[in-house]
Amino acid sequence: MKIDNALPENDQTSLSTLRSLQRNSLKGLFATLDPPSLETLDGEYDAELLQQGNRFQTQIVNFIFSVKKNWIGKAFEAQSEDRGVGYNCFREGEQGDVYSDLPMSIYVGTSQMDGRPSVILDYGKTTRLIGRMMSGEVRRYSAGVLLGFGTIGPVTGRKHRFQRSVPFALVGPVRPLQIISFRATISSADKEVRNSF
Repeated sequence: MKIDNALPENDQTSLSTLRSLQRNSLKGLFATLDPPSLETLDGEYDAELLQQGNRFQTQIVNFIFSVKKNWIGKAFEAQSEDRGVGYNCFREGEQGDVYSDLPMSIYVGTSQMDGRPSVILDYGKTTRLIGRMMSGEVRRYSAGVLLGFGTIGPVTGRKHRFQRSVPFALVGPVRPLQIISFRATISSADKEVRNSF
């Protein structure tokens, strides 16, 4: 999905720059950025996948993120200076219902990518099995634009090499937090995070 809402000129320029960069350049840029403070993140953000490598890799990742539902954003809520919660926003088809899923814990921690501080998106204790193979991190690129990388794949062992880092942009916050519904099967860990909103 492309972010197509009206943006301040500075943020539109920032988003255009991110769209123009290849995956390796996005990784290099990410290494120069700092994490935002959690309290400045509160709200829902529109999301867009960026270049994933060559055209084939980009098409495959975009297909995976839209095969059953379109990933359209993330939301964050700080609960202290260094901890918070969040969720992902999805739309069914191009014009279908919007709903919330894949809750996450967020905290300021050490990046797996470069060892520097990042806002870590931790799905390990809050989602079903597939979510436990996901993690992410974000840093601020401009006032209203965040650059993030999601990691999908095995976290340890020999299959660790099959992990894939997925660059994305977040713009916002564009709306206050508004959980519409969680459609996932709710485990006790899910309930703990979801009830914290």
